[in-house]
Amino acid sequence: MKKKEEDNNFNIGSGASYLKEDEKELDTIKLTVNTPAQEVINLSKDCGKCGHCCSKTSGFVLKEELGTIANFLNIREEELVHNCMQSVEIYNKKIWRPHLIKKGKPYGMCIFFNADEGCTIQEVKPLHCRISGCHELAEQTNVWYMLNHIIDHDDPEAIRQYAQYLDAHATIPGGRLKDIVPNESRLKKILNHEIR
Repeated sequence: MKKKEEDNNFNIGSGASYLKEDEKELDTIKLTVNTPAQEVINLSKDCGKCGHCCSKTSGFVLKEELGTIANFLNIREEELVHNCMQSVEIYNKKIWRPHLIKKGKPYGMCIFFNADEGCTIQEVKPLHCRISGCHELAEQTNVWYMLNHIIDHDDPEAIRQYAQYLDAHATIPGGRLKDIVPNESRLKKILNHEIR
C-alpha cells in the first residue's frame, strides 16, 4: 500500500506532496475548460453591478484588449498602458490590470470605476471583469479564465504555480493537472523541477 501511495505523489520540491487523485472539482459545476466564452459571459450576468469588486480591486486585461480600451477612450495604446495600467505577473506571465486608487490602503478602486456612474469603460469592459464578481459561479469563472487565458500549458513554471493553487482550491472539469499535462512522466518532471 505504501508503494502505491508513493507512486501517486508528485514531489513539488518544498517537501509538500501533491496527490493527483486529491484534485478537487468545484461543487455544482456549470463550467468546463471548454465552455465557450459567450456562455461564460451569459452565466455571469447575475452580477448586480453593485461596484463592490471594482471598489476593492481591478480585473486583468489581456494584451489584445488594450487597443479596444484605448480606442474607446480615444487615446493611444501606449498612453493607456503608461497612464492607466500596471503590470502584474501571475502564473509566470506578465499581464496588465488597471491601476488601483489605494488611498493608503493595500487595496483600492479600479481607475475606471466611478462610484456614481459605475464602470466608465462598460462598453469595452475586459473579459475578466465581465465574468468576475460576487455571483454564484464567480470561482468557476475565475478558474475558467485562468486556464483559458493566463496559464501557459507549455510553461513548466506556470504548471508548478497552478499546482500550488490546486493544493488549496478546487478546479473545473478539464482543469486538473493531468488534463493540462496529460503525459504523466512529463508532469512528474515538471513538478519535481526537473524541467525548467
